[in-house]
Amino acid sequence: MRLRELTLDLADIQISDEQSQLRSRGLHVSQIIRHIMVVTGLEEKGDFTEDDLNMFAVIGRLWEQMLADAIFKPPRYQRPGEIELDGIYGSPDAVDTDDGVLVEFKVTWKSSNRAIESFFKYKLQVMAYCHMLQLTRCRLYVFYVCGNWKPPVPQIKAWEIEFTPVELRDNWKMLRENGKEITL
Repeated sequence: MRLRELTLDLADIQISDEQSQLRSRGLHVSQIIRHIMVVTGLEEKGDFTEDDLNMFAVIGRLWEQMLADAIFKPPRYQRPGEIELDGIYGSPDAVDTDDGVLVEFKVTWKSSNRAIESFFKYKLQVMAYCHMLQLTRCRLYVFYVCGNWKPPVPQIKAWEIEFTPVELRDNWKMLRENGKEITL
């Protein structure tokens, strides 16, 4: 038997046309949320390199594309691509056009035993996208790669969340204010 390991970089895999689109120059919802998480101490910068973070993102894009291809298909589910409001850009995963609901897909290695409310950055992001799209409801699908870690078996959970217009407006105001602290 001859065995030769092949070099493969998941970050180079073309998952979708959307993945190859260049992000608009300017401030993005995800940048503001990352800034908030670090300055509030809710998330440390950590030891992950930009390449490491890109690898995590690839897994998220695989999950998103798999769900889009298998379940969340047009014409009911539309993928809006990059959108902009007040000079801030965002990339919602999908919109259920029948129900008028934002649909977001997440992947995490954190335990599924944690309350979804503890995933503060998910809340900030879906609220931002709801505001940008003038929607008040979101369906959030989370793939827990290691489930509850007892044992580490993959698990999927989903929630429907409804926000008030005041909650969405206040969240957007907070994001805009924090965005002013970021230099591009």
